[in-house]
Amino acid sequence: SERQFSNFVETDSTVGWRGTLLQINYPSMYMMRVAEDRTLDVEGTPLTDEQRVVTLNNGWNCIAYLLDEPMPVREALADYYDKATIGDVVKSKDAVAVFSENGKWEGSLQTMRPGQGYLFLRLAGETTTMRYILTPSGYNAPGRDRSKDMPLFTNPAASANMTLVAALPETEGLQEVEVYVQDELAAVAAPQVIDGDTLYFITVQSDHVGQPLTFRTADGEYLTVQPQADQMAYGQIANEPNAHYGTLRKPVLLVPTTDKVYKIIENNHIVIIKNNEKYDVTSRPTWTIASDYDFAASMTAVIKVDLAAQYPNSAADFVLMDNDLLAAFSGETCLGVASPNEGVFYLYIGAPIGVTPISVTLRYYSAHYKNLFEAKDAFPYVSDTQQGNADEPFIPAFVCAP
Repeated sequence: SERQFSNFVETDSTVGWRGTLLQINYPSMYMMRVAEDRTLDVEGTPLTDEQRVVTLNNGWNCIAYLLDEPMPVREALADYYDKATIGDVVKSKDAVAVFSENGKWEGSLQTMRPGQGYLFLRLAGETTTMRYILTPSGYNAPGRDRSKDMPLFTNPAASANMTLVAALPETEGLQEVEVYVQDELAAVAAPQVIDGDTLYFITVQSDHVGQPLTFRTADGEYLTVQPQADQMAYGQIANEPNAHYGTLRKPVLLVPTTDKVYKIIENNHIVIIKNNEKYDVTSRPTWTIASDYDFAASMTAVIKVDLAAQYPNSAADFVLMDNDLLAAFSGETCLGVASPNEGVFYLYIGAPIGVTPISVTLRYYSAHYKNLFEAKDAFPYVSDTQQGNADEPFIPAFVCAP
């Protein structure tokens, strides 16, 4: 649940659920992680009309849908209408709706369904209740377009999501927007026309917390977030569970960008382009460890470099070569250098006397691309430890070195 959990335990002496979650409360939403797809049968007593009530506090609320048949969002939440605030949000695992100035729920979430859990963001400060009331629904009306009820993308493996209301320049046309987190597809959104404005209601489903979102149109054009006057300058938006960016009146603006990595060939020489700047190394670097270093401590690392997996569109032809180099640095002090050995780098990282590394940054020279790369993230220096091993090497993410 929101604050409690239990694990299923099976041993020689016990079988069952163990943890702080002791009972299921029907007004609440629950998440379950399973090893394989299953259908869960829930037993219980049918609810009366008086029991179909949920409590909503300020902030996010985990709620269940308590009716026995699907209903459009506006009808399912009809009792909340007079208690709603512009900007309130209701979302499922893969869709979202926002309460508008016109008193409508607008977004990709069109229908609420039995058996589904929902997160509800209430902006008003006071606590209130909402009753689900069964009304003659138009869900099964003849001619209803149910295709809008089906999400364009869902990620069953993701345990959390975040949402955005976004817009593109008119010159980009009406096409779908894709969102990637660490090169994994995390969202697909179609344009929706709301009061004359074309908006995208995006539900990002990924467990890579803290990693930046990459936006792209369906035809492959990269997009970046454009800061707006009197609005938060988002810059690069990171994946954060339950974060919500943009409003119906001030959506996040996504504009074309050149901030991506790709390659060109000049005079039979590969040049990497990023952000319209060239990163070109014509010779192999001479990274060395000073011969007078007296190592007081050390750690080791087994590292695999795979640019093709990180940049499937721009580095699909990547190959590891014998004269590639990988080095560990603390600032500008080189702590270790290694060449590839059977597809990985066995890197000895020493700490010279007088140098106390806090973290280690990796730099990589690709002989194939004749280019320098630097790891996106440093890792802590801890003496007498090892980062990765031969069976499961450490695989850092690299960007073109400045």
